[in-house]
Amino acid sequence: MVFLLILFPLKPLGAVDSEFVDSESGLKLRVITEEGDTGTVEVIRHDYTESFYNIPATIEYNGIVYTVTSIGEYAFYDCKSLTSVTIPATVLAIRSHAFYLCDNLVSVVISEGVQHIEESAFNGCKSLYSIFIPDSVTSLGEYVFYDCNNLEFIQFSSDSQLREIGQKAFYGCTGLRSFVIPNNVTSIEDFAFYNCMNLTSISIPEGVKRIGQYAFYECDNLRTIVLPESLIDLDEYVFYGCDNLKEIKFLEPSGISAIGKNTFYYCTGLQSVIIPEGVTSIDEFAFYGCTSLVSIILPESLQTIGESAFNACNNLSSIYIPQNVIDIGGYAFYDCDTLERVEFADESKIKVIGANAFYNCKGLRTIIVPESVTDIEAYAFYNCENLTSITIPWQVTSIGSGAFDSCSSLREVLMQPLIAPAIEENIFNNCASDLVVFVQPTAQGYFDGIWANFNVHQIKLMSIVAPEPVTGIKNGAVKTVQGLGLPNTVTLILSGGIKRQASIIWKVDECAYNPNDTKKQTFEVEGVVILPDDLPNPDGIPLLAKVLVTVEEAESGFLPESAITVIAAGGSDRVVVGNKLQMLAIVEPDDAGNKAVVWSIVKGNGADIDENGLLTAHSVGTVVVRATAQDGSQVYGEKEIYIIDDSDIKEKWYTVIYDGNGHTGGTVPQDYNLYMAGDRVTVLDNTGKLTKSGYVFIGWIYDHQFYLPGDTFIINKDVKLEAYWFPIDKGTDHRSIKKDFTVFTEKLKKYKVSIIGENERKVTKELEIDKNAANVVVDTIDIIRKSFGYDESLMIIVPAVEGVNSYTLILPATLFKEGQDEKKVIFSTPEGEVIVPYNIFLQTIEDEKSVNIYIARLEQSALSPKIKELAGNNPVVQLTLETGNKKVNMTRPVMVSIPYKPSAEINLDWEYITIWKIDHSGNETPVASAEYDPQERKVNFTTTFSGQYAVVWQHKTFKDIDRVAWAQKAIEFMASKGFITGLTDNLFVADASITRADFVTYLIRSLGLTAEFDDNFADVLPESDYYETVGIARKLGIALGDENNKFYPDETISRQDMMTLTDRALRQYKEFDYFYDHKILDKYKDKNEISDYAINSIAIMVGEGLIVGYDDRINPYGKASRAEAVVFLYRVYNKY
Repeated sequence: MVFLLILFPLKPLGAVDSEFVDSESGLKLRVITEEGDTGTVEVIRHDYTESFYNIPATIEYNGIVYTVTSIGEYAFYDCKSLTSVTIPATVLAIRSHAFYLCDNLVSVVISEGVQHIEESAFNGCKSLYSIFIPDSVTSLGEYVFYDCNNLEFIQFSSDSQLREIGQKAFYGCTGLRSFVIPNNVTSIEDFAFYNCMNLTSISIPEGVKRIGQYAFYECDNLRTIVLPESLIDLDEYVFYGCDNLKEIKFLEPSGISAIGKNTFYYCTGLQSVIIPEGVTSIDEFAFYGCTSLVSIILPESLQTIGESAFNACNNLSSIYIPQNVIDIGGYAFYDCDTLERVEFADESKIKVIGANAFYNCKGLRTIIVPESVTDIEAYAFYNCENLTSITIPWQVTSIGSGAFDSCSSLREVLMQPLIAPAIEENIFNNCASDLVVFVQPTAQGYFDGIWANFNVHQIKLMSIVAPEPVTGIKNGAVKTVQGLGLPNTVTLILSGGIKRQASIIWKVDECAYNPNDTKKQTFEVEGVVILPDDLPNPDGIPLLAKVLVTVEEAESGFLPESAITVIAAGGSDRVVVGNKLQMLAIVEPDDAGNKAVVWSIVKGNGADIDENGLLTAHSVGTVVVRATAQDGSQVYGEKEIYIIDDSDIKEKWYTVIYDGNGHTGGTVPQDYNLYMAGDRVTVLDNTGKLTKSGYVFIGWIYDHQFYLPGDTFIINKDVKLEAYWFPIDKGTDHRSIKKDFTVFTEKLKKYKVSIIGENERKVTKELEIDKNAANVVVDTIDIIRKSFGYDESLMIIVPAVEGVNSYTLILPATLFKEGQDEKKVIFSTPEGEVIVPYNIFLQTIEDEKSVNIYIARLEQSALSPKIKELAGNNPVVQLTLETGNKKVNMTRPVMVSIPYKPSAEINLDWEYITIWKIDHSGNETPVASAEYDPQERKVNFTTTFSGQYAVVWQHKTFKDIDRVAWAQKAIEFMASKGFITGLTDNLFVADASITRADFVTYLIRSLGLTAEFDDNFADVLPESDYYETVGIARKLGIALGDENNKFYPDETISRQDMMTLTDRALRQYKEFDYFYDHKILDKYKDKNEISDYAINSIAIMVGEGLIVGYDDRINPYGKASRAEAVVFLYRVYNKY
C-alpha cells in the first residue's frame, strides 16, 4: 500500500488538472478546481460552428456542476465562423490570444465580473465594430485589440476600475474616432494608440502619470490634446507625425520635467504651445518640423534646449529664452527662416550657443547675445542674411568656424571681450563688404593674427550732432519736453563715421521760457546725453547738447489745459455733524496761469462750503464738493464727503471685559485696548491667578465658545469673557485632577457657526474641524433645507479656531438654481469675507449637489519667492469656488473683504494699499476694484476668479518724474496700483509719446476689465507684454483693428483714438451710457477735423470734464505723451 502511494501521490484537495468535452456546448474544458459536486473550469477550445455563441456560465458533467471562470489561451483562435459571442459574469479572465484572428467577429458582450483581458485577447479581430468594457475589468494586456481596424466604438463603465492601457493595446485600430480613457487609469503604455489614424479626440483623465513612447504615433487626425496635472512621464515619440494636431494644453501645475525626444516631431498643424513650469529639458527633435508653429512660451524652469528641438519650425517669428537655460543645442532653431526676434532673459545663464543653432534664420535682424555666453559654436548664425549687427559679450572666449558665414547684411560687430576670442578665418565669410568690427579701447589681440584680416576699429565717441532748431511752437505751450516739441534722441558720431542714436534728458525747467509771456520768445534748452552702455567716451567729450526753440507770439489770450483734484485736509472723507473740514484743490499743471477755483456743493444739502473751501457739516448724509477753475476752461474736480453722527464713531470701537464669575481670590485680567470691527483679539493670561474654593480655573467662556489664554477671536461687538470653573473634591489626587481637567477642556472646547437668515432667524451648528489640515468645514446643506429653504439671503459667521487658517463652506446647489437677482450668501471668516450672489452662474449646475466656497490664509512657507517679495508679511488669501469637485470662475462678480491692519508707516500712506491676484501659473495682476477702508480696516474688492489674492502696499516712483510735477501724483498712484509701468524699472520717460498697445494696457488694467479670448490681432504676438490686455480689448469690442485684422500696437496713439477707446471701455465697465450733444464741441476751432467715429466719444469726454483741450483746440490727431495719458486715466479712475 505504501508502495502504491509513492508511485501515485495524491493531489491536494481542490487541485484538479483533468480535461473533458461538453457535448452540448461544444466546449473543451480544463478543470481548475473540484470540491464535492461543484468545481471551476477554463474553456480551452471551441468546436462549435455556429455564428452566434453564448458561453454558458455553468456546465454539468458527470454529476458535477462546474462554473466557467476563464476563457483560456487560444480558446477561440482563428474561429472564422464566429460573429457574436457573449461572455458570462462568472468569467474572471479572458486569457492570452483567446479570440486571436477571429476576423469575422463583430459583436462581443463582456459581462460584469471579468477582471482581466490579457495579451492579444482580440488581436486581429478585423470585423469587431464596438465593445463595452465593464467596470470590473482592471487591466487590458498588450496587443489586446491590435489591428482591430474596424473597431469604431469602445465604451467603458462610468465606474471603470481599469488601471492601465497595455502596450500596443489599440495599435492600428484605424476605425477609432474618439476615446475616453477611464478615470482610474494611471498609465498609457508604449504604442498604445499607434497609427489610429482616424482618432480625432481623446480624453486623458487626471490621474494618468505616464504616456509611453509612440503612444499616439501618426494619429493623423488628432486635433487637440489636454495633458493632466498628474502626468509625470511624457516619453519619446508620443505624438510623432500627428500632423493635424493644432493644440496641446498642459494643465498646471504640471508634473512633467522633460519634453521627450521627437515628442511632437512633424506635428505640422501645431500653432502655439505653452510649456508648463517645472519642465527643465526640451529634448532633441522635440518640435522638429512643426511648420505651423507661430508661438511657443518656454517656462522659467527650463535649463536645456536639445539638438534640433525647433529645427524647421519655419513660421516661428520670435522666441524668448528664459534665464535658467544654460545650453542651446546644435541645430536648435535651424532653418527657422521667419524667426525675427530672439530675446534672452536679463539674467540669462546660458553658456553655449550650439553649432548651427540659428543656421538659416533669414528673418533675424539683430540679436543681443547674453553676457553669460562663453562659446559660440560653428555655423551658429550661418546665412542669417538680414542680420545687420551683433554684440559679442565680455566672456566669449571662442567663436566657431563659419559662425557668421553668409550673413550678407552684417555690417557692425561690437566685440566686448577685452581678450580677442579664438576664431577661424571663415568666421565672417560672405558678410557685407563694409563690415566693421568695433573693439574696446583697452582690448588686446584684435590687431594681429586672424583678427588683423578684418576692419577692426577701437570704438569711441567722436562728437554729438546738435538737433535742428525747433520752430512754430504756439504761445502758451506747456513747459515740458512734449509741449516744446523737443526731440527724444540726438545723433552720435562714432569712430569710423558710424552714426548711432542716444537718448537725451532736457533741462526744460532751467530754460528761459515763460509760458505766461504772450510775446515771441527764442531761447536755448540744454540737455544731458545718455550714452548707450556699450559706448565708451575715452576722450571725455562733454555729454551735452543744446537746441534753439522759438515760441510764436500769442494771437490772443490763452488758457493752458489744466485739471483739478479735490482732497480733504488730512486725507479723510468723513466729517462729524457740527464739525468743519478744510477742502483743498490741486490744480494741474503747476505752471497754470490762473489757479483760482470756485467752491460749491453740487449734490446733497447736509453741508455748506465757503469761498475758501471750508466745509461745515449740518446733518447726516452725503455731499459732493466741486472746485471749478476760474480761468474759463470749465475744468473741475469733485470729492464725495460722508457726514456722520457722533454715535457712528462710538459704535466703531469695542471693548473686552473679563469677569471672574464668583472668584474668591486673585484679580481678573484688564484689557485696556479699543478694538475695531474685524480686529483679532488675543485672550489674556490669568495673570491674577484667580482662585475659587472647591474649583479650579480652566478658561474663559463667551457666546457659548470656550477660550484658553492665548486663543484668539474676531471682535464685532463689545465682549464679556467669564471665568469657567471646574469642581473638585477635597480629597482628589493631584494627578487625577490634571487628567480630568485635560479631558474636560477637550470636551468643552467646541466651536459653533452661526447661520442667520432674513428677519434675524438664527441657527447654530457645531463645527467640523480637521486640525491636521488646519481646516474648518461648514456643511449647511441639511440646515438650509430644514430651517431656511432656498429663497432667502443668508449670512454664515465662523469664529476663529485655534490652529486653523482655512474655512470651507458647503452650500446646496439649489440655492444657485433659482437665479434670484437680489439674494446672496455672506460667508464671514476670520481670514476674510465673501459675498456671493445666487445668480452667479450663467451655466447650469443641475447635476451638482453642492457649491463650495473655500477661504484660507496662506502661510509664508507656501508662497513663491516672487509673491513673498510682492506681499511681504501682508495677508495672502486663497479664494476658491467649486461646484462638485471642479474649480469654476464666476460669471458675475463676488465681493471680497480681507482684514488688514497696516503698520503705522503704511497707515500714513494707506491709499497705496491694494490687491494683486496670483493665477495658477504664478502670474500676478492688479485688481482695479481694490480699495482699503481705513475705518473698517479691510481691503475690499470684486472678482470673478478663483485664485490667490495678496494685500500689497507699494509707493512706486521714478527717477525722472520730478520734471513733470503736474503729473507726478497720478503717475505714482497708477504705478503703485500696478496699472502702469515705466519704460524701465526706474525711468518713466513722461514726455515720450504713448503707444497704442501701452495705452490699451493701462486702460484695461485701470478699469479691471477681463474676458476670455481665443484669438487676437494679426500683429499682436503671443509673447508680447500686451498680448493679454489687447486681446481682452478686442474681445470686448474696445479695440477694433483694420480690415486686415491689424492693430498697429507699437504706433503712437492719437488723442481722438485715446478718447474713443476710453468711451468704449467705460461702456463695458459700468454700463456707462452717457450722451452729450455735439454742440459742446462748437467752442473748439478744430471740431471739423474730428473723425466721424470719434466725435460722440470726444463730446462725452469733454462733457464729463475729462478733457479740456488747449488753445481752443482738441487736436484730435495730436499725439499724447505718456504723462498726459496717465493723468487722463487717473481722472477716469477717480471719477468712475
